[in-house]
Amino acid sequence: MAKARKKGKVSYGDNLYEIHGSYWLKFTYKGKTYYERIGKVDEMPLTMARNIAIKIKQEIIQGTYLPVKEKGLTFREVAQEYLKWYETHHHNTKESTKRKHKHVVQKLVEVFGSLPASNITTLRIESYKQERLKEGVSPKTINNELSTLRAILRKAKELGLIHFDLPKINLLKVSNERVRYLLPEEVDRLISNLPDWLKPMVEFALYTGLRAGELTSLKWDMVDFASSSLQLPASLSKNKETARIPLNSRAIEILKEIKEKQEKSGIGHGYVFTNSKGEPYSEGGYRKAFNNALRKSNIVDFRFHDLRHTFASWLAMKGVDLYTIQHLTRHKSTNMVKRYAHLSPEHLREAVKKLEDMPKVIPFPNAKENS
Repeated sequence: MAKARKKGKVSYGDNLYEIHGSYWLKFTYKGKTYYERIGKVDEMPLTMARNIAIKIKQEIIQGTYLPVKEKGLTFREVAQEYLKWYETHHHNTKESTKRKHKHVVQKLVEVFGSLPASNITTLRIESYKQERLKEGVSPKTINNELSTLRAILRKAKELGLIHFDLPKINLLKVSNERVRYLLPEEVDRLISNLPDWLKPMVEFALYTGLRAGELTSLKWDMVDFASSSLQLPASLSKNKETARIPLNSRAIEILKEIKEKQEKSGIGHGYVFTNSKGEPYSEGGYRKAFNNALRKSNIVDFRFHDLRHTFASWLAMKGVDLYTIQHLTRHKSTNMVKRYAHLSPEHLREAVKKLEDMPKVIPFPNAKENS
């Protein structure tokens, strides 16, 4: 619908207006006019604002609308207090996890920041969820954002910052059966389109199955060239257990090439995968470059974490048994590795062939006796 300007306003129809950079609902019902500020234009999609306006009008007509007279703290203010609490109570949390969590909080502030915390209703949350799905964001990522939003509001109420009933936040159903892995020709295209600084980390992920956080937090004192392995400390492992990761010859070669370049450049902060200053790659930096390479390579429905799935899938297709794959990927449950079972049919055929040399201990009746 085209915008119709009148007296400094922008009308979107259906009683929805843009005034001074914010969406407003102006609705008259039974002689009474209601005004409700919905959110900032540059922080909220029009479809979300329209859905919220429709819901408020329905509540007014049904007589269930309760305008908030005392707006209280904005979500941005609540989120800032939450981050202060988070920083003082998560000393033992690994830095990559804290950086990722703070990034999610910032994403939520970009959307809900200017709103009074009391105005973050189930309706607004559902609209946000649908918008993220339309953007192509994975359900797992959306659930992480929703869980973070829930944690912020719960902690704010616990700290006495807010006093209203918390909105119901329903997470999306996520299936763990998804397996997306790269074919050899896709790997060639991807590597060729990656920036030179990111190629070693991506290739190393394909040969080791390490998680993104483990890669960016990897230090040289965890590398044992003598035994061709990595020693991951419990603080770095998702399972909170120490783990020894075997390395093949190509993985070792990658590490030696990186170490040689760092020594020539005088980089000495101790991290394996770093920028020119010796600092570990930021999540936003390497993911943006990785996603750009995916687009250039015409590779769809693929995430950085799927490099780990590629590692496990290649093992399965090479005939490695699921127990060994579970050990190498450090999954606690066999359910997580069963998804790779269908990728090794040739291995299963080879397994049953091993019985062909067994003595024939079962006498088979001849055909005449059965006729």
